[in-house]
Amino acid sequence: MIAEQILEIKLINQYSKLYDIFAQNNTLKLNLSNDNVINGIIQDVKAKNVNSTYKKEIITPYNTIKTGDYVTHTFNGKTINYLVESATDTEVGCDKAYLLECPYNVNIFDYDYNNILSFPISLKNNNAKLGVTESAISITANSSFDIILKYDIHTRSFVKSDNLINGIVHAKITRILLDGMAFRVIGVNHLISKGLLVISIENTNITPADNLELGVADYTTYYREPIDYNGLIDAEILKYEQNATITKDILANADVSNIVKNLKTTQTANTNITVSVSSVDADGLLTLTGEVVKLANQIPFEGIDNTTTATLTFSYGGVSKTLLIDVTIEKQDQIITDLDIVIAEMPKYETTALIGKQVVAETDITSSILRLKDAQTANPEVDTYISYVDTDGLLTLTNRVVTLTNVIPFSATDNETVANISFVKGEALRTISVFVTIEKQDDVAPPNLVITEDNGYEDLPISETNSYTINTTDYVTWSVTNVSGALTLNTTAGSNKCSVSCAYNTSYIGKQETLTAKVNVNGTEFEYTYIIYIVSMI
Repeated sequence: MIAEQILEIKLINQYSKLYDIFAQNNTLKLNLSNDNVINGIIQDVKAKNVNSTYKKEIITPYNTIKTGDYVTHTFNGKTINYLVESATDTEVGCDKAYLLECPYNVNIFDYDYNNILSFPISLKNNNAKLGVTESAISITANSSFDIILKYDIHTRSFVKSDNLINGIVHAKITRILLDGMAFRVIGVNHLISKGLLVISIENTNITPADNLELGVADYTTYYREPIDYNGLIDAEILKYEQNATITKDILANADVSNIVKNLKTTQTANTNITVSVSSVDADGLLTLTGEVVKLANQIPFEGIDNTTTATLTFSYGGVSKTLLIDVTIEKQDQIITDLDIVIAEMPKYETTALIGKQVVAETDITSSILRLKDAQTANPEVDTYISYVDTDGLLTLTNRVVTLTNVIPFSATDNETVANISFVKGEALRTISVFVTIEKQDDVAPPNLVITEDNGYEDLPISETNSYTINTTDYVTWSVTNVSGALTLNTTAGSNKCSVSCAYNTSYIGKQETLTAKVNVNGTEFEYTYIIYIVSMI
């Protein structure tokens, strides 16, 4: 609880100071940009354990600044540039860093050797280690000291003799002008702290190449007239083909960069302009790794998509423009294989079939299912046959012959099934499905039929046999319930006659069973019953 109160009080004090500072018309800007205004407090260093090098410190919200940043402080009409010199310390609710005041600027050429960049610098004795000692320095003849400034792509020219900026190689900077005097660089250190560059300099003589008015040493040695980079790039773009063709003889994974990035005939590239393939379409026909374009795969004869795009980027002097290249990949020649022949045969056949209601059970219906479309001719090189019928039992397949298992009565709910046609040539095999509809039989009214006992007996005595007949010539299926276990049914398949025998046992007397005759009339079954009463012997 106490710790929380201390933290709360500290945060309130910090933001109270922040408010007080900004209430006095203070402005902080980052890295010499008028638009990049930041929040923060610049104040005198009060901590006893901080060495005397640092006269100011800055407190900002988290991740606002880093070592090597410039902070411009404007207050009461006065402006001071500072360099963030120390590693940033994380405080409660904020970051804190130490600042070096920058009383002078060093001017150097921008990337184009035409415009001029100005870097604020801090001064230190040349025998001093960063952040250890500081003394007042006046720039006079025969002076020798260190300067500290931001380390970036431009000031890297103090370190490298071939610093590349926006495609332009910069010579190493060996001389500077300060306060109207010339100094030569005698040492550099960009590793002392990330983001900072420490340069050791000593007096030297002014030369005719120096521009004292602009404050740039060796000005006439490196100055270049302004270059129309946009115009040069526009002219370069016109030299390149906008359409490219990758021929069918080029193998998969082959480098096709020079086909995509292709100068027109008689054109010569401007070597000052960097031209690279910066992207390829996401369709996967080409791949791009670094600046190398490769053909992903050859396009087969039957391939649908064989066109794609690539983008060329032209860069010079900090200016970049793009050109979209339309790329066509030639398809491979058609190769006739067994599979090609099989695939060509498949569309010739119908994929639906109707079995009419006039077709009777066990009829061969192979030709009704394996059926060519009109005007089509079967290829004798392809073995074509029915290889499968559905397991629903509506069709029967035996040695490539399909028969109708049974006619479909009017009252049935399932009259649709499936058969497969296979196409085979060599090792090539393909299959299509044929959807078969079996036409239902017409609705038939039940015929007026009656089961009678042939001898005129209504009941069945124990130990006796009765004969029964139903008055039809259609196919009949007989059955008896025989719950008592006393009866034996005797019949011939399809016959309109049957006989029923009763065993001898007085316990059967008085029992009742049901004799049933199912009559198939053109595929529709009708059921008729007769009640059998078991009686004693006559």
